[in-house]
Amino acid sequence: MRWNERHCTGPALAYFENTEHGTLPVEVASVMVKGLDELEPEDLDLTRPGALERYIAGPRGHYPTMPVDANVEIVRFRRTAADI
Repeated sequence: MRWNERHCTGPALAYFENTEHGTLPVEVASVMVKGLDELEPEDLDLTRPGALERYIAGPRGHYPTMPVDANVEIVRFRRTAADI
C-alpha cells in the first residue's frame, strides 16, 4: 500500500527499506486506488482480527501527513523471473 505516489502496471524496481537488499526488479501486476477509510481486510489479503488496523499503522508511520481519508494505492507485484 502506497500513498501520494504514482504506480502503473509493468516492469519496475522495488526498494524495501530496512533490509540488506537493494532494489529488486519486479513486475507490477495491478494497482487499485481506494480510500484509506474504505479499506477492507480482503483488499490486503489480511485474515486475522485487527490486522487491518495494525497494517495501516505502518504506512501512517511512514507517511505522517497522510490524512485519514487519503486515497491509497494497493500495488500487487511479483519478482521477475530473472531475479528468482
